Amino acid sequence: MAFLAVSWGISCALLAVNVIMRIINAAIAGWAFNRNMDRASTDSTDFGGNVEGKMVALYFLPIVLVASVVGIASICVGMYHLRVWRTDSLAAAVSAALIAWLLSFLAAGVACKEIYVGATRSTKLKVVEGFTVILPLFEFYYLLSLQAAALGGKEGTAYTSSSKREPREKFDTVFEDRRDSGVEAGMDV
Repeated sequence: MAFLAVSWGISCALLAVNVIMRIINAAIAGWAFNRNMDRASTDSTDFGGNVEGKMVALYFLPIVLVASVVGIASICVGMYHLRVWRTDSLAAAVSAALIAWLLSFLAAGVACKEIYVGATRSTKLKVVEGFTVILPLFEFYYLLSLQAAALGGKEGTAYTSSSKREPREKFDTVFEDRRDSGVEAGMDV
């Protein structure tokens, strides 16, 4: 029940950590993938002379890039949810974050395999491996904070009747006044 007290601020902080880590991870992995592709014809990649390291890096970098792009997309959905903080945006934020979390686990598994193989790698690739292994943990905490806020009843309702809903903005107030006066939407008096 401790997660029921999680607030909007905790979700924002976890989303900020995720966005920083995802951008760093995507940038370094993109650089390494580009460098690996440029040097593929000369057979002297940045990741060392070990054949296993080259093979794992060949699969690792595209998976990390896909996981990072999907993670950044889920962050965009999460930022929208944090802006409106309603139940209808919660479903989209949780589903996008869940997909990003699962892809992060896939990338973390390949990163663990690359660490296990023990090939000679550059420091930048080791940083990508470290971020890739840590990212699913922060994504999981972000998912927990979203679910805890939903269970705690701190979300706004998405669809309610107009008699129970109080206008939240000036725009809503104008339409509430027009409905009360009997004027149809789109018809001026």
